[in-house]
Amino acid sequence: MYRTLFVTCGNPAKLESNDYVLRGFQNGLTFTACIISDSLFCWRLYVIWSRNVRIILIPAFLLALNTIGCTLIVVTDFHLAYRPKDKRYGTAYVGLWMAVLGIVIVHTSYITLFIVGRLWSVGSAANRFVSPQEVKKNRYQEAINALIQSGAIYLVAMLLCICALASERVIFIAAVRGVAADANSISSILLFLTHFKNGHNTLTFMNHPSQPAQPSNSRTRRRPRWEKGGGRECQPLGFVEHPCQHISTMTLTKV
Repeated sequence: MYRTLFVTCGNPAKLESNDYVLRGFQNGLTFTACIISDSLFCWRLYVIWSRNVRIILIPAFLLALNTIGCTLIVVTDFHLAYRPKDKRYGTAYVGLWMAVLGIVIVHTSYITLFIVGRLWSVGSAANRFVSPQEVKKNRYQEAINALIQSGAIYLVAMLLCICALASERVIFIAAVRGVAADANSISSILLFLTHFKNGHNTLTFMNHPSQPAQPSNSRTRRRPRWEKGGGRECQPLGFVEHPCQHISTMTLTKV
């Protein structure tokens, strides 16, 4: 529909230029969705690893490179709309696409490995206290949970995109590109829903191994004066419960 609109409103001889303009808008929307999805996976990695900033330094750097590469691709699309015969930009365009896809695969693989490793290690530690039947059941749940939270679906879709570009078949490229966009959207939605469903589980607020566990309030309460010893202290003789307000009071006498 948009292709026909451009052709009827403009000169039919500029059909190739109009295709580049449409492709620029399409790539811009696709890249925006991909960057949002990659940011969500970085955020989930940060949460699962107990908000450890060091674990997301490499993914954040790769995400910044990916954003720059996607921006250059969209700029090249609009440049080729005015200079479609510029072979120099055409060669750079293909190189940018391959670089962006490579960065996405490295980025997603890194996040997938670290999320799956974290989920598996915590699950293995928890399975020591359950029966063998529960262990088998938990393994299936851990596999599904890792598949949703690690971005493995998105990684497979990106690998298919690389295979499609290598085959140089237009129909295959268009089909795989649609599948990759759908996988990106589905993975982001599942990740978003999973976080709010299990956002307050043990993984989310687990202390990092380098940080000591914080003691509970029951262990850090102040000791009464009569337990400290030394000097003129007070000691309890008994507790009297108020019959109406249920307020505990103490009768104190000096030693």
